[in-house]
Amino acid sequence: MLLKRLNPGSLLSVNLTICSTRAIIILFGISLLSFLWTGLYYQEQNERQLAIASAFKDTANFARAFEEHTLRTIKSIDQTVLFLKYQYEQEGRSIDIPQYIKEGRLTSQPFVLLSVIDEQGDLAVSDQVRFLPSSLEDCENFKVHQTADSGQLFISKPVLGHASGKWSIQMTRRINKPDGSFGGVAVISIDPGYFTKFYKQVNLGKDSTITLVGRDGIVRARDSGGFSAIGQDMSNSTLMEQLAVSTAGNYFSTSSIDKVKRLHSYRALSDYPFVVSVGISEEEVFRDVNKRLSSYYRIAGISSVVISIFVVILLIITGRQKRTENALKQIRDNLELEVVRRTQELFTANQELTQRNYELTAALETIENAQKRLAQQEKLAGIGQLAAGVAHEINNPLGFVTSNIETLEQYFSAFGSVIPQYRELISILPAIDDAAVAAKLKQIAWHEKDKDLDYILNDFSELFKDTIEGLDRMNKIVKGMRRFSHINQQVAEPYDLNEGLESTLLVAQNEIRYYASLEKRLGKLPVIEAVGSEINQVLLNLIVNAAQAIRDKHTTGLGAITVSTWHDEVFAYCSVQDDGAGIAPENLNNIFNPFFTTKPVGQGSGMGLSISYDIIANHHKGEILVESSQGTGTIFIVKLPMKYGGV
Repeated sequence: MLLKRLNPGSLLSVNLTICSTRAIIILFGISLLSFLWTGLYYQEQNERQLAIASAFKDTANFARAFEEHTLRTIKSIDQTVLFLKYQYEQEGRSIDIPQYIKEGRLTSQPFVLLSVIDEQGDLAVSDQVRFLPSSLEDCENFKVHQTADSGQLFISKPVLGHASGKWSIQMTRRINKPDGSFGGVAVISIDPGYFTKFYKQVNLGKDSTITLVGRDGIVRARDSGGFSAIGQDMSNSTLMEQLAVSTAGNYFSTSSIDKVKRLHSYRALSDYPFVVSVGISEEEVFRDVNKRLSSYYRIAGISSVVISIFVVILLIITGRQKRTENALKQIRDNLELEVVRRTQELFTANQELTQRNYELTAALETIENAQKRLAQQEKLAGIGQLAAGVAHEINNPLGFVTSNIETLEQYFSAFGSVIPQYRELISILPAIDDAAVAAKLKQIAWHEKDKDLDYILNDFSELFKDTIEGLDRMNKIVKGMRRFSHINQQVAEPYDLNEGLESTLLVAQNEIRYYASLEKRLGKLPVIEAVGSEINQVLLNLIVNAAQAIRDKHTTGLGAITVSTWHDEVFAYCSVQDDGAGIAPENLNNIFNPFFTTKPVGQGSGMGLSISYDIIANHHKGEILVESSQGTGTIFIVKLPMKYGGV
């Protein structure tokens, strides 16, 4: 039997269809690559903004601490200057500063030089054991006090001391004669590095800087990576421009001193004409982000190669399809030939179809492998979220523990100064008359007031309480981290659902605290069998989603998240309820599908709830139930069998 030849119009239609298919495949590949790299771009921008916000917060905290340290230092030095002024006004040149230091009435630890300049501008007395007279009438601090009595502490620019031969910042007060006329200047020269010793108590990373600047723009003290500098003129710097707008704030700028670009936070001192500034280098701000982005780009590059290979495979398949169709035309043109040749041609075509089926199967396997890699990325994202939360939570208690210990050390040094006075009083009581006793008692009372012993004694308990609470808080965070992240656990073990929930809430605290208040309604539960790390991952996904739903609602104030646990004879239950934006009715049936997400590009892979459903339904033979009202909120309920039914 003879068959009709293939219609040429039909062949043209087939070729056009194949060309259209090839165009769709190429367009699909380009779209997929564009989606991948666009998402990566927005992810990079988001992570850099978060890193900048975190750095501004950290530098602002350190600037506040540096401000307090500087204020305490200046006020403490001013007390010593006042003591030196009053003693000289009473005793004149007969005062013995080295003896005062030896007796503990003065301390010289942060000081380069303690001295008095008389009304003629000559160095009258100093704490130098070998006194070296010199004329200081040309000094700025002498001229300022000689002209008028402001009654205030004067703080100079950094100068090279005439007597000490060292760079110092001089803090001075005017000395008056009994008739109120000018009698000289009490001077304490301070090592500029004493202010920036605070730098060594914190670790801001490579090329970070801490600076004390006068409102005149002159640097009093600056430390960057262990290198100190003073005296630079910053009057035309970005810091001075920002200071003219606000007394506290932050900004990015490139240093005119070392040409390093930094993120700065600054604060102006309320009682003195100084500004403190703490800066972190741009390289340090984005160090962790750049590491993560490097991983993202490697993964994106591999994914791009996989997608390109997949597109090429499909194009090869369609190309072979086109060749097959042309061969079919030739076969149909020769259908009048003998049956043997026709059978052989059909057998050849069957082989081609078998090969196409094999290639399509391989392509499907490639897609499934890509899906598994995306699922693993979702898990790694959860672990990264956990690490960020733990780092943030440990940072805060460490800060105030360190600050309390420093304050405690200063308090104890005060006791070391006052207690010898009491002992000396006891030793002289039997041998001196009442007037001497009264004088000594008055001196001791002055020391107590000067050292503020009553305040120190009252503050002891609070300092220890804060320190212990901070350490306890860090201990709980570390324990919670250990309980949460049993990453390598693969088989079921006894699992306390309440304990797992508490550990997860501790890890997710940084995600919750800025958006919602948390209410826990935990019932008494029996221990069940489960893969704990997988259940913790599910709970973390639901809790973080609840916090993000509240954030997306764009309302003022905090939302509310309620977590509850209970059980019946067969199942244990955990619910996570929020009053966030809710889920649209048309999306409820899709939320557990892989890659489904309503978040903007770059802010979600759409795998979180899909992985959670797989863990509960397929690994543990349980259920995840959801109820939601758009604009009102959502509740997820995890239902777990008491006895492990995993695969």
